[in-house]
Amino acid sequence: MPLVKPMVGCSSDGFFLYVFGPFDATHNDATILQDCSQRYANDMSTIHEGLGQLNTAEANASRCVTKCRWVIEQVFGRLKKKFKIFSLPAHNTTLKHDLDSLYIAFALLNLFHKPILSDVMHEGIAQTLKSRLNVPNRLQIIVQEFNLPQLRVPFLAVEYTSLDNEENNRLIGFPELSMDDLYYLSLGPYQIRNAISYYAEHQKEGIFLVQKFYPRPKHPSAALNYEKYGISVEEPTLIKAHMKSRYRGVGRDSIREYYCTCESGARTAGCCSHVMTIVWFLGCAQYHGIQIPNPEICNVSITIHKTTLHSERQEDSN
Repeated sequence: MPLVKPMVGCSSDGFFLYVFGPFDATHNDATILQDCSQRYANDMSTIHEGLGQLNTAEANASRCVTKCRWVIEQVFGRLKKKFKIFSLPAHNTTLKHDLDSLYIAFALLNLFHKPILSDVMHEGIAQTLKSRLNVPNRLQIIVQEFNLPQLRVPFLAVEYTSLDNEENNRLIGFPELSMDDLYYLSLGPYQIRNAISYYAEHQKEGIFLVQKFYPRPKHPSAALNYEKYGISVEEPTLIKAHMKSRYRGVGRDSIREYYCTCESGARTAGCCSHVMTIVWFLGCAQYHGIQIPNPEICNVSITIHKTTLHSERQEDSN
């Protein structure tokens, strides 16, 4: 229906719940969502401008929503496969009937078709996600109290110039992880796919840098006591890639705490792509022959920086 587009809501198993619209096809999703937020302002929470990061509870709730992304894509794919009319260009003469046709199609799919299920090979994903919804991010408190992102002295820089660097692996002591371990850490494949691209982007100069925490006796960070914050591990090692690990463990259980300063970095139900990049690189890519993208692929497209857009807007306003 290229002339108009609906805003559709469905459940996590593909059951259609509501349809907003139809909206003019010239409006993008952001414009439609803004209109919906204005029409139903009392039914949704909004993030005020200036709040850079979600708290742990909000980030975990957000992960529950994004976990349904694959289902949303499958819903529309099934709709167009079962009802070919919605995969063809609409005609002006049928516009007034298209929304009713869409309601009928949704009703038939809800009545006769099986639920759409994701992660059928990983039955424990949903249980893990639900069990970690109210888990606090203890490492976040440590990072903020000791201002670790700004500290340089108590960290030892470790430069990786290639995969399978045995000397650095011994120095870091990061546990070997399987792809299944990574999957249960991120609670989905999205962050794992992003990790490979993030790594390719950050090693364009041939160096991938991580830093290991080595507090000096007289430095304020030497007073860090993990048990005070509820982190009870033996021989803890802190990596300044916003990830905390107990390396004496095996597999995904060895990754005990992690935190990132990005918008969703405080979540404990899954992790963000930045955390996954470090875990993937140190725990999986170092031990397995994984082909990474060519770093030059980042130079194929044009990157528009925010500062450029801001200056152009100022010139236009002047």
